Amino acid sequence: MTDEPKAAKESVVYFLQADDGPIKIGFTNDFRRRIASLQNGNHRRLHLRAVLPGDQAVEAAYHARFIGLRTVGEWFRPVDSVLEVVAEINAVHGEMLTRYVSPKARRERYKFTNPTEMMIEHQPPLDIHPGVFIRDVLLPQYGLKVAPLARMIGVARPNLHHVLQGSRDVSRELAYRLGALMNDHVADFLISYQMAWDKQQEVGRREELKREITRLPAPVVAQ
Repeated sequence: MTDEPKAAKESVVYFLQADDGPIKIGFTNDFRRRIASLQNGNHRRLHLRAVLPGDQAVEAAYHARFIGLRTVGEWFRPVDSVLEVVAEINAVHGEMLTRYVSPKARRERYKFTNPTEMMIEHQPPLDIHPGVFIRDVLLPQYGLKVAPLARMIGVARPNLHHVLQGSRDVSRELAYRLGALMNDHVADFLISYQMAWDKQQEVGRREELKREITRLPAPVVAQ
């Protein structure tokens, strides 16, 4: 079963990955029906990696860009150049991906795999804000609601609400408090997740500065 989308019908271009294998770049104006059809014909679990507004011309442009990486049809090898584009799309249209992947699908995809140690096997793909991950994955596993959680870890409910909506970062202090409540692995995971999220969100600024600033030549190694 694939991730269950929430969004209404609209014309989009999507990047859909079969487990950790090839990535399909496609276009549809009925996402729910299209993805269901694709999953029915694929024995591997399909995961939505990125989605953006677009038509067949946008789809064709991506196909042309990655033509050398095509495996078959609209499927492409998941190499760094493709994954970098996925990150760039999510930096701009991340909220759209959040709409298209339901909380239920996130809980199933990222749930803890070792209840004894409370460790997540893999860091989730950077398609949702770390705060949204806490809301949609961690809290349901512990049966927690926002108000009781805020009281238990000693933070203001409005501030916690902003984090869980994805409008504020998961601070180290919050990660430590959640780790104290749940497990040390949770704190380490959330800190790593937030750092990776920040890096993805800032990829555009990083490239912009590289164009503005002349890089120094490599230092000469003393003989």
